[in-house]
Amino acid sequence: MSTEFGELQESLRRYGRASDEIGARRIRDAAVAMRDRLAALMAETVSAGDPGGRVQATVRLSGGVESVYVSPQAAREFGTADLGLACVAAVRAARENAAAALTDRFQDFSGARPGDPVRLEDHYAELNRLTEG
Repeated sequence: MSTEFGELQESLRRYGRASDEIGARRIRDAAVAMRDRLAALMAETVSAGDPGGRVQATVRLSGGVESVYVSPQAAREFGTADLGLACVAAVRAARENAAAALTDRFQDFSGARPGDPVRLEDHYAELNRLTEG
């Protein structure tokens, strides 16, 4: 199965030792496209709620919190401490969903096998290095 990472690695093998400008441009273009796709992937969002379903959190696959929705019912029924706990539970659940989604998408994207460590930040840093000027 061909993957974008595999295609980039093949380009690096094919053109990496050559000093021609066309090969270098192909590698850079492939790395830029992959970096942009990874950035878009990290910006995708998932949602989850607290166990009672009264608070909903949406987070990016990067882990950043996009929004927290507190239902009118939660605002009426919860005291400050319980509302805080419900918000924390919703964010935690959403981040767990984000981690699972990111792992699945990264496996599809990279060709990694289930159980392989997901070190997306390492790949992203390498793509940034390859795409600089």
